[in-house]
Amino acid sequence: MIKLMRKLITGASGGFISLLSLPAIAFAADPTPLACPTGQFSLLCIKSENLGNLISSGLTFIFVIATIIALGWLIYGAFKWIVSGGDKTAVEEARNHITAAIVGLVIVFLAYFILSMVIYFFTGQSLQSITLPKLNLGPTPTVVPGPPGAN
Repeated sequence: MIKLMRKLITGASGGFISLLSLPAIAFAADPTPLACPTGQFSLLCIKSENLGNLISSGLTFIFVIATIIALGWLIYGAFKWIVSGGDKTAVEEARNHITAAIVGLVIVFLAYFILSMVIYFFTGQSLQSITLPKLNLGPTPTVVPGPPGAN
C-alpha cells in the first residue's frame, strides 16, 4: 500500500512539475508585455537601463555581507581567546578562528579589487556604475487594446 502511495505521489508531482515547465499553457499567459509600474515602485521594474545598477548594487551588497560575516568571525575568535582561560587547545582554536577571519577578509577585499579592475579594464566603468549596452531590435510593436470585456 505504501509503495502504491509513493508511486501516485511521484507521478502526480512529476505531472505538476511538467505543467510548470510550460507556463504559457499552464497559466494561460497573455503574450502581451506588462507595463512597468510608475511612482515609488518603478525601481522594481527590471529594464535594460536598471539592470546594470541592479547588478552593481547586488555585488556591493554581497561584498558588504561577506565583510560583516568575516568581522563577526574575527570578533568571535577574539572572544573565544579571552574566555579560554589559558587552556592551550582553546587558545589554539581561537587563534585558528582569527586566522580564518583575517584570510576571509583578505579574500573579500582582493575579490572586490580584482573584480573592479576587470570591469574597469573591459568597460572603462567603475563597479558602482555599471551600464549595460542596449540592443536595438527594431521598432517595438504597439499593442492595440480590444473592446472592453474581450478578455
